[in-house]
Amino acid sequence: MARLSPAKKSAAYSQHTMEQLFAVSGAGPRVRQRCAMELATRSGDAVPQLLAMLAGHEPNARCGACQALAALDKRAAAAVPVLRKTLWDDDCGCA
Repeated sequence: MARLSPAKKSAAYSQHTMEQLFAVSGAGPRVRQRCAMELATRSGDAVPQLLAMLAGHEPNARCGACQALAALDKRAAAAVPVLRKTLWDDDCGCA
């Protein structure tokens, strides 16, 4: 099977729906990062759904939410207080 370049892998995420991008909670770090980067290119307010993921108990989903919020940059400013609180959580480390 032919290997895709990183650029082609990232471009493939543009074909995913928002629901598919949010549904990668159990995925590995590379997939979470690519989904986060793709979410950052989309219009609309993803912050409420990302905050809901951050409030959950699944560490990989919480990590993915953090990555996506970071990729959103200034559009995620409202999430800063919650992110600060998350730093002190016992399961703050990402797998």
